[in-house]
Amino acid sequence: MWKRLRKSKAAGIAFQVALVVAAVIAIRAFQTRNAVQGPAPSLVAQSIAGEAVELAALRGEPVVVHFFATWCAVCKAEEHNIKAVAEDHEMIAVASQSGGVPAVAAYARDSALTMPIVNDANGNIAGDWGVSAFPTTFVIDPDGQITSVEVGYTSELGLRGRLLLAGL
Repeated sequence: MWKRLRKSKAAGIAFQVALVVAAVIAIRAFQTRNAVQGPAPSLVAQSIAGEAVELAALRGEPVVVHFFATWCAVCKAEEHNIKAVAEDHEMIAVASQSGGVPAVAAYARDSALTMPIVNDANGNIAGDWGVSAFPTTFVIDPDGQITSVEVGYTSELGLRGRLLLAGL
């Protein structure tokens, strides 16, 4: 009797775990449905510091392209992870729908963001990349192929793992 009850409980737990995993996969697929896949789109712009930013110039090593908005609470919550990874990996941040250059520059200064930041005031760059929510983070391999797209909060460890896989 106890053996049967334990098997029944184990089957119920396994079913619940499978249900949660299926829900997470479905949500992730929905969130990334518009994001570009395959070759990374061209990204040529001027940073808020006035420097030229060109994604193609970074070929040969994994690169992160991180879309955020200054008004986004989740973006602010994961900011320490993004800053930590940017210390030792190539990264381009795109501030989308966040106002003009002075507003984005003030935000970057107050948040101690040091990676190149492109201002995408109208959301045109985000649109080219299929970004429909913030934050959205792309990992691009040394050949310019998108290997990972994450929408929402991402951990430093998770981002470093994706960069490691992209570099293999």
